[in-house]
Amino acid sequence: VAGLLGDRIEFQPGDDWKGQSIGPKGGALILKLHLTEVSGSVFRGGLHKTGSNNVTEIMKVEGTRDGHKFTLKTTQMVKGPNQHWEIRGYVFGPRIVGEYSGKSSKGKLGAGVISLTNR
Repeated sequence: VAGLLGDRIEFQPGDDWKGQSIGPKGGALILKLHLTEVSGSVFRGGLHKTGSNNVTEIMKVEGTRDGHKFTLKTTQMVKGPNQHWEIRGYVFGPRIVGEYSGKSSKGKLGAGVISLTNR
């Protein structure tokens, strides 16, 4: 399957991944993932999440990568109410696909799918 979807590409500091998340009720958010540090299988950066109200929330994130598989978690909120996101997925060529789950500062749970490209 990996051969059909794209070769493995290495994460690099300065990489910008852009796309969206879609929740179970169809609501979409614009996502931008900017990598600031990459050391072996560990990466760090910022995730910008913009909703339909045009309000952007910014969080620092840290993740790990093992081949095509990766995980990413919120480490600190920079702008917006406190929340925690976890994303698990796969990197195929210039595309990330995966699922997210999260919890807002009010305890509201959320989940859905993501798709990002690095072009």
